Order: sequence, then C-alpha cells, then structure tokens
Amino acid sequence: MIKKITTFRLSNCEIDPIEHSIIFDGEKKQTIQPKSIEVICYLAAHHPRVISREELITHIWGENSVVGDNGLTNAIWHLRKTLKAINNGGDIIETIRKVGYKLSLSPVWQAQLPISEELTVSPPQNNVQTKPLPSKPNKLIYAGTSLFFIVLFFIWYNYQTRDFTPFVSTQITKQQGAESYPAPSPDGKFVAYRKVSTSNGNTDLYIQDVQNLQSPPKQLTFDAYREGFSVWSHSGKYLYFSRQDNEKNQCWIVKLDISSLQETKLATCQPRNSYIYLDISPDDKTLAYTHKEETDDRRGIYFIRLDQANATPIRFSCNHCDYKDRDMAFSPDGQSIAISRRATKSQYTNRHNENIFLVDLKSKISVQLTDKKEDIIGLSWHPSGKKIIYAAQRSDNRYSYILDVETKKIKNLNIPNFNYPAIARKSTHLFYQVLSDRYHISHLQLGGSVSNSPFPTLQSEFNHLNSDYSKISNRIAYSSNESGYYEVWSSDPSGANKKQLTNLKQQVLTPRWSHDGQKIAFLSPSDDGQYDISILDVKTHKVSKLSSPFKNHNRPTWSYDDKTIITNIADVKSEGLFQINIVSGKSKQLTFDKGRLGIMISPTTLLYSIPGKGLWQKNILNNTLSINVIPASLFRTRYTWVYGNNGVYFKQSRNNVYQLNFYDLTSKQNTPLIRIPKHTLRSSTALTFIENSNRLMFTSSRNPQSSIHMLMPPLIR
Repeated sequence: MIKKITTFRLSNCEIDPIEHSIIFDGEKKQTIQPKSIEVICYLAAHHPRVISREELITHIWGENSVVGDNGLTNAIWHLRKTLKAINNGGDIIETIRKVGYKLSLSPVWQAQLPISEELTVSPPQNNVQTKPLPSKPNKLIYAGTSLFFIVLFFIWYNYQTRDFTPFVSTQITKQQGAESYPAPSPDGKFVAYRKVSTSNGNTDLYIQDVQNLQSPPKQLTFDAYREGFSVWSHSGKYLYFSRQDNEKNQCWIVKLDISSLQETKLATCQPRNSYIYLDISPDDKTLAYTHKEETDDRRGIYFIRLDQANATPIRFSCNHCDYKDRDMAFSPDGQSIAISRRATKSQYTNRHNENIFLVDLKSKISVQLTDKKEDIIGLSWHPSGKKIIYAAQRSDNRYSYILDVETKKIKNLNIPNFNYPAIARKSTHLFYQVLSDRYHISHLQLGGSVSNSPFPTLQSEFNHLNSDYSKISNRIAYSSNESGYYEVWSSDPSGANKKQLTNLKQQVLTPRWSHDGQKIAFLSPSDDGQYDISILDVKTHKVSKLSSPFKNHNRPTWSYDDKTIITNIADVKSEGLFQINIVSGKSKQLTFDKGRLGIMISPTTLLYSIPGKGLWQKNILNNTLSINVIPASLFRTRYTWVYGNNGVYFKQSRNNVYQLNFYDLTSKQNTPLIRIPKHTLRSSTALTFIENSNRLMFTSSRNPQSSIHMLMPPLIR
C-alpha cells in the first residue's frame, strides 16, 4: 500500500506535509524545512523498511544531485532535534549501521490509498476549533481566498508533475545467493528466476510462489550448466530459457514443461555469451532470442517457430548495419517488437550509446523511442500496449523509467537499483531485480609476519575504481561516479583530501599518472561509440585528446620519458601494443602478438601481458624478440598486475577465489600473498603499488548480493 501524502501522526505529534509543519498535542504549530518534511514522509511511507542513504538522496534530491551526504545529514539532524519529544527522548529516526534509516514508531495515516491512486495532495483537515475571522472588506477576502487557492493549486501541480513516486516494493527472494532475471507467470502468482549459489557457484532456475512467500522456492533445473534468462508461455504451461555448457562450448534454447519438468532442446545459441535475451509472441507461436551464427557479423535477434516441429531459426536483425540488437519485447498486440539497440561502428561498442526502437514485425520499419544514450538493462511492455517500463544505467547508477510509446514522454519511476523489469501479462504485477554495483578501493599491507586482509581506502555510497599511484606527487588517481558520471579524482594514499579533476560528464576510465606526476592519461568515450585517450594537465586541469591515427584504444600507460602513450590497438591487421607521441600523434607498433597492457620498467624495457599466454618482456630499442618471463600456467590476467620490488604483483584465478601473488623476476620464485573470494574483487581491476608504505591497492566489490522484488498493480496512473 502507498500512503497518500497527507497528514499522519507519530505518537503525540501530527505531521502535515502540505504545510511543512508539525503539531505536538496541546502546543503550537511549528514549521520545518521542506527537505526535512520529504525525508520524514518517505521514511513513513516505507515503514518499517530500512531506507539507505543513497535511496533517500536519489528520491529527494534527484538522480543528478551532487548534494552528497551533507543535505541528508542536516535533514536527519534537524528532524531528530525537532521530534526528540516524541519517543520519550529517544531518536525517532533509527540509524541501522552500514544500512540506512528507519522510523522507530509506526505512522498512523489519516488516509491510505492503494498504489493505483495518483499521488495527490489534500488540504489539511483537523478538528481544531478556530476563532471567527474579523470582518474585512470583501475585496480583501476575495483576494485572500484567490491567493489561497493559487498557492494550493501550485502545491498540487508541483506534486503532480515531479518525478516523486514513493512505491513500496515486496522482496520476493531472500535466499543466500544471487537471484536475478525475474520471469513472472502470466497470472503473477509465480516468478521464475536464476540463482547463483554462493557455496559452489552453480547456476540453476528456481520458481517462487508469490502468494506464499513463507514457502521455499522450487528448484527447476539440476545440472552443472549455466541457465540464463527465461520467459513463460502465455498459457503458463512452459518456461523457455537458455543453457550453456562452457566446458564443451555449447549453448541451447530449452523448453521446460512446468508440471513434469520435462525438457526439450529447441535450438542452439551462441556459447560463452552472458546475455542471451528471450521473449515470446502473444500467440505463443514465436520465440525470440539473441544469437550469432559463425557467418554473422554480430549478434542479433533470431525467431524460431514454436508451432512447427524442427523449425529452423531465422535471423530478424540486420546483419550489416552499424548497430547491434540486444534485448527485445513483443508488443501485446503482436504487431511490433520493442528492441534495445546499441550503436556500433566496429566490434567495439560504447555501452552508453543504446536506445529503444519500436520495429514493425512485417515491414521491419523502426521508430526510435528514446534518445538518452544509456545502457538499457531490461524492458517490458505494460499489457495496455501504451507503455514500456525499462531500466538503464549510466556510470553504474541505475534508473527506472516508464515510456509512453505514442508521445515518447519518459517518466522516472525513482525505484532504486532497478534491473530487468518483467510485468506479469494478466495481473500486471511488476517484478524486477535489485542489484547495486558498489566498488571501493582497498589496500593490502605487504611484508607483515601476520596474514592480512584487505582494508578499505576509499569507501562510500559512490563507486571508486582503478587507482594509480604517483610517487612524485604522493597521490592516487582513480575513477569515481560521485558526480553522477565517472570522472577522474585524486586523493592522498590514505583516501583523504579528495579532489575532482575532470568535469566531462562522460564515463572516463583507467587513469594513469605520468612518471613526473604532472599528467594523467585516461580513456574517454568518442562520438562514434569507441574510446579515445585523453590527457589531463594536473596543474591547469586542462584536458586534451591524444592525436591518434586509430579509432579505438585500450588502457593507456606512459613511456619512461613521458613523451608517448603506450596502448593496445586491436582494430588493425596485427593487434598489439603501440606507442603514440603525445605532441605529434606519430605512432609506432611495439609488439605484434596481441599484447594487452604494457608497462615500461626502464627506458628500454617493456613488460606486457598477452591474454592467456603469460607475461612478456621486450627491449623496445633494439627490437629483439620478446621473452616470456612468467609462464601462462601461472599468469593469465590481462590487467590486474603491476611492477614493484623488482618483481610483479598479479592476480591468479583459483576455483572460487582470486589469489594475489608476487613473482620475483630475479629468482623466478612465486610467492602467494592472499586469497580473496571472487565476488569481492573486481575482475578487471588495476593493481597499483605504493612503494613508500609497501602497499598494494585495487578495486573491491562491496555489494555482490542481488534479489527479486515486486510492485503491486497497477503501475500506470
């Protein structure tokens, strides 16, 4: 149930959101700040759920707010001070450590409205007797009355038009594991989902009875394969899903009879693909899924007829266009299909250049519905056929939207951590995955006699990625989405004295200090959906694009004299590492063996990784053959390694853990340092070595858990 934004009581106190006021029994009315009112109303509307700081900031200060902690901290402080008399002097707003806030008392609302009602504002009503007004001239009365209604209308209009919708969701899954990709039955009574076990890493499909959440979920698949997205038939009899066997490099589209659990393989799909999206036509005759044949240029949408035995899948997507079709959803009338389409100029893509298109199934004529250029992470039609609910992310911030297909107007639903929405076709319950990627920078103290665990260096409600240390400036550079976009920031090695160094409002990644500590190179998205290299002058804060003959670049590092950038270039005949002069743009190829990340350890010596083939060394002046310094049996990481102490610190994958090692290049001895669960270490994190304090720094994951949630119908107002 969603409470109407109207007067409610907390013990002996009445709170009026419309007038921004509170009244203790027998006392005078007090006016409090509007943001404080919104905070207490949001906590009351969601009682008894614990609300995170991030959710409060997002819903009250807006998705692009740069408010940070201060606004919310001040609001909480003022509320506690003002309302301290309610709970016998105790805090009316309870802090749940490392989680968020909740009200310590249950609110009593004057009126409760179902979720179907529009968020409205009612004039305050109470039983307080008022003295009759003294006689005034009629004109003043009319003027005062008119002004009252104008103000009331303004308040009403403000609430009607703002993107503030305090939906209350129900958490469906609460098991130990990562539950994802919800697929509701047509009647909304059940929801299927994928679960990754935290104990053994197995991936299977489960089904939960939504009407009886106390009952345990029912396991649908029992194998060592990887099940993915699933979709129900409109009859509610079958569940269709993808299954991958990575060891045998095989993939199938499978039909599962819900009653008997009997399986039928319908078609093959592209193996080793994490995202095989599916949907089914309203007449249950056509299944759509993403696939790539060996002869295809890129992945696209394939159709397979379900009413024909041994039907051959047919490609629906364009195979030679400058875009890639990804997720899809058939319209309720079966006449069209909504597609999330990602722009691509080559095999490389910019994940933030993706939009939703409506494609006519007969003519294939498409109409672009969005132009936000975000990463679409799920879309679903409302059964009315007029709206599409979709999720998007930008710089690891997730947003929930509802799109009007006819007007193309988009409204922010303000549902935090929103992923992969799926609406039950008959009941219109909205199911979605709650997942929040939270990354922070940690360090490991080296050289101690006692085994250590990583300690957080930079940790907050924002994401901090891929730090790099400069010995000369004694600062680290890193990417952070604290401003709403990933920008380049810097801080002391301890995480103190943070500074935002760029304000490009783009996703800028993998900053790298020059050896003299005066410049930082990083990746920045180009206009054609690929990645350029930009260079920041730390003193002037001026950012310039590297003049390069190439269209797409990988992580940058610096030559020993800081005159050239070293980066992997893949879109050439012979992939390898190139050096590009930062003044002239003149380039020279250093390796021809798909070298991925190169680090200069002397004016002439280059260390570099080759995916799956170990770590190599080359003299770049005399152009001698490369030497394998760490074998592939031990070293397989692309990016997670760094040179220091005359050796190499690197990540090694071992079953369900990552192991950090040190390989002495002189003695050829490998020393294990620590083992870390895979879900707590970002797989592609950079390593940086802080010589002064003998520390390793890397990116850790703070919140790997995901779950399935549900909103009651109707969603459309």
